[in-house]
Amino acid sequence: MPDRVSSYKRSERAGDSVARAMTVPSTSADPGTNAGMPVLLEARAARVDVGGAPTLEGLTFATTSTAASARVLIVGAPRALFEAASGVLPIAHGTLLVNGIAAHDAVARRVSAGAPLDPQMPPTWSVRDYVTWSARLAGHSKSDATARATQAMARMRLEVLETARLEKALPHVRRATVLAAMFATGATTFLVEDPLANLPEEVARPFARVVLDAFAGSRVVFFAGRTSLTSPLAAEVDEALVLAGPDVVAQGAPAEIAARTRSFAVRLTGDLDAFATFRDRATLKGIAFEADGARVVATLPDGVSTTDLMNLALDSRAVIIELRPLAPGFA
Repeated sequence: MPDRVSSYKRSERAGDSVARAMTVPSTSADPGTNAGMPVLLEARAARVDVGGAPTLEGLTFATTSTAASARVLIVGAPRALFEAASGVLPIAHGTLLVNGIAAHDAVARRVSAGAPLDPQMPPTWSVRDYVTWSARLAGHSKSDATARATQAMARMRLEVLETARLEKALPHVRRATVLAAMFATGATTFLVEDPLANLPEEVARPFARVVLDAFAGSRVVFFAGRTSLTSPLAAEVDEALVLAGPDVVAQGAPAEIAARTRSFAVRLTGDLDAFATFRDRATLKGIAFEADGARVVATLPDGVSTTDLMNLALDSRAVIIELRPLAPGFA
């Protein structure tokens, strides 16, 4: 295994950034394992440059949960924020802290680990090869790395797929492998790009259960460009932050963010006359509609509730089969 690792590292320099994000064995205690844990993620006027130009500038926020198993979702997060938090990109100005430690130092001190979305992976390697490589790269002995890889694959329910070649693995299996590789480093605080991104719903929902179960008892930050408020990730995190550039436009439990929104995705059944009647009656109440594929987005004015919307549909002989709150950054 070490010879294969050396060969891959020489031939694939692009993999070095991914490796740095995952090379964080926990030979020292995670400060997040004790009572009174520090803030999970905090930015203070942080600036991140890519290619010599600022990609993110003036970002200031702090997550609120200090629990040992805090789960946070950051929506609208540019990739540069994930890469800075996981130690791949430096902070050009200001501060970015993970568990109260500068992000780069958290990686160097073996506190945190990152799992990027769909990184380059050696196609001829098996799932076990990749997960073991991560543990070895993190500094563990051959026997320890083998044991850690076995545990990490079990954590992601990959045992029956450990000999599968990565080039033939389905997208969610490859993502599970990246998460297992992160777990194999030995870290206990995790930074993860949305593992459900662009997966079909029939795959995303059962896979989400595996992912969330794997993070039981751990501190984790999920980074997503956009996600649904009904996503399993949004449904089960303690806190969500919605970013628009350097500004935090919403922060709190996803349900609280949803409660503050006035826009809803609506799907209806009924005949065309019922749809037309519903639209006309709703418009008279000041409800604005916007087509969005197979659904419409309804924006309610002050004084009009979702109950009013449901009653208007019933009175028009249309049936609302989906009513989902929308918020900035949420699809």
